[in-house]
Amino acid sequence: MGNKKVPAITVIVPIYNASRDVEKCVDALKRQHFVDYEVIIIDDGSSDDSYEKCKRLINDDLRFKIIRQENRGAGGARNRGIEEAQSDFLCFVDVDDFVDEDYLRNFFLQIEQREVDLVMQSYQMVSSKEKKLKKLKDREYHVPNDFDAFFTDVEILGFCAPFCKLFRRSVLREMEFFFNTFATCGEDYDFFLRYLACCKVVLCNSAVSYYYKIHSESLSRRRHAFVTEWNSFLVFYETSTNFSQKYNVPHLILQMNNNIAYFIVARLWPSLYGGGLSRLERKTAFYRITEEQVKIVNDFYTSTNVVEKVLLFLWKHRLFGIFDSFMIIIKRVMNR
Repeated sequence: MGNKKVPAITVIVPIYNASRDVEKCVDALKRQHFVDYEVIIIDDGSSDDSYEKCKRLINDDLRFKIIRQENRGAGGARNRGIEEAQSDFLCFVDVDDFVDEDYLRNFFLQIEQREVDLVMQSYQMVSSKEKKLKKLKDREYHVPNDFDAFFTDVEILGFCAPFCKLFRRSVLREMEFFFNTFATCGEDYDFFLRYLACCKVVLCNSAVSYYYKIHSESLSRRRHAFVTEWNSFLVFYETSTNFSQKYNVPHLILQMNNNIAYFIVARLWPSLYGGGLSRLERKTAFYRITEEQVKIVNDFYTSTNVVEKVLLFLWKHRLFGIFDSFMIIIKRVMNR
């Protein structure tokens, strides 16, 4: 027997307790117009019937395989998929999202006749209330020389997720590690910046063939205990700072500061009051934030109401006692 032909693209699909979504996801991948691909499904320790259901759906389709592992989180599942992939190019699909028939073909058209390290597609955000298009310009960037233009055109927080991107395996191998499994939020941001630092050519495409579902269980909307959020913040902050210092990209620095400010106010503050920390533990955590980071919050976070204005004032002047009492009152009101 001859050697098995290596497919052009590997699709990696992490799943965890995704029984209700796997059928739609697998069916969408089976209907792709582009056919030279493999799909690797990583069952990340599901406790429902996700694994068995996937096995039935895949049946005898040799393009698909499923691997079961102990729970390592989304980053750990994606890392396993990268390690198992055979293709020169890899992309990711989240099991609860939806792709149309041209998802893979749109990627292949971009790499067929040129050397590209990263292809980024536009996508549509879908919720029960609205649809929002996240659109990219059709443009090629040669990095790092074009980093300022890239970050002028691309809002990093809206485009750092691994979906809607085609990665080159040889570039991935240049990275020190793939997804950081110590960060439960912000790991996409960290991975994306570190991958960009290894690239030479990035191609953005206006085509829309991916539909990102927003719901209450989306990872980006979950809140964790303070220690977990804090460790994720440190990864987020260090990667942003290192990248911006190395490349001195003004538009990235502006985005970075806005994102850091948002992370602290929208994630770290609430986590202080959601994990049963004692007052002393909250005080210690409050003062962990450096003066530089406090300044970033005050300079770059735009308050949306009077309550936030008061909290930002207390934060700026490091008035923990009043800040703490105010946050406890807010939590009680919200939990009624």
